[in-house]
Amino acid sequence: TDHGLSDRELEFTLDVANGMTDKEIARQVGLAHDSVKKRIYNAMFKLGVNRRAALVAEAMRKGIITPK
Repeated sequence: TDHGLSDRELEFTLDVANGMTDKEIARQVGLAHDSVKKRIYNAMFKLGVNRRAALVAEAMRKGIITPK
């Protein structure tokens, strides 16, 4: 993937964009809350942001995700 996010990071970024919490995402995919938090943190780190809202905005700006 040329955007640098793993499949999981991309999936969770989309979930965040759809307003889901870490706990909701964890429940949905059957992972530990901490695992989800770590993937989202990694995605934020890769895109150079430190807030969830900024993650979504930056992913959209870069064309990684598109608004529904």
